[in-house]
Amino acid sequence: MPEIRRLWRRLLRPVVADMKQVLAWSDWRRRHQWVAQGCHYRRQQATTL
Repeated sequence: MPEIRRLWRRLLRPVVADMKQVLAWSDWRRRHQWVAQGCHYRRQQATTL
């Protein structure tokens, strides 16, 4: 939810933000969260075995 709010704020103020930069940040953030989630699950599996 915070990412969506941040995107809307950025996209509604185009004078301040470049659309390409906003979308690149969003893409980076989603990939980073995906990697972090994978690390979290791997760490949990290692402790339960």
